[in-house]
Amino acid sequence: MNWIDNIKVQVGRRVLANKFKTQLRIPATCSVDDAKNIGILYNATEYISFEIIRNLVKELSHDSRKVTVLGYVDSKKLIDHYLYRKGFDFFSKNDLNWYFRPVSAVVDNFIAEPFDLLINLSLEDHYPIRYIAALSPATGSAG
Repeated sequence: MNWIDNIKVQVGRRVLANKFKTQLRIPATCSVDDAKNIGILYNATEYISFEIIRNLVKELSHDSRKVTVLGYVDSKKLIDHYLYRKGFDFFSKNDLNWYFRPVSAVVDNFIAEPFDLLINLSLEDHYPIRYIAALSPATGSAG
């Protein structure tokens, strides 16, 4: 990451910190078995990640449990095999503003969803994923 991107990330972190101060979230413990509405965030840049998450969603989707998945593709273009995947939403660098804040309806809908459990499966620190996880009203979280 170059020094300009570092400055942009610092601006983004300040904006997020200010938004986080005004957010009301009441944390609670929730096991996977008890959760009826699960949100999954992950880095979808590599296709193998999609395959792993798809298998996890199959395991979690039972007993009238709702699983919503949002993947971040660290590229300006979504790869064709991500398009039209039922139950999976994606956003890319094209959906970020100048300081890397996600600005798309898909992301706004995900943030607004009151998940019983939010799981962040991203292994790397990506500001857009951190932003979404921080502002989600989910009561339980993992990852």
